[in-house]
Amino acid sequence: IIRPTFTLEGKLTITDNAIKAIVISASQSVPGVVNLGRISIDVVQVGIIEIDVSPTILYGLPVRKVAANLQSRIIQAVESMTGLQVSNVNVTVAKLGFAP
Repeated sequence: IIRPTFTLEGKLTITDNAIKAIVISASQSVPGVVNLGRISIDVVQVGIIEIDVSPTILYGLPVRKVAANLQSRIIQAVESMTGLQVSNVNVTVAKLGFAP
């Protein structure tokens, strides 16, 4: 899905791949996220998106706390870098991982 935004200077398009790159980068700064897994982006309405992720969380850490931190980081990064509003970041913990 491509999201065009029109400005006085012309059209700005942000692709799903660009948004996914931002999400991946944001997740790498969250302690306890081993792997982000599946990323899905849906358009709620023009300028508003919803993001679904299925991360692997490090075993032994508080899953809810890590997931909440991940949600916050993704929302902040996507909104500040794209100007899009993120209505929800839905986290489905796919599995637990172990430290190497």
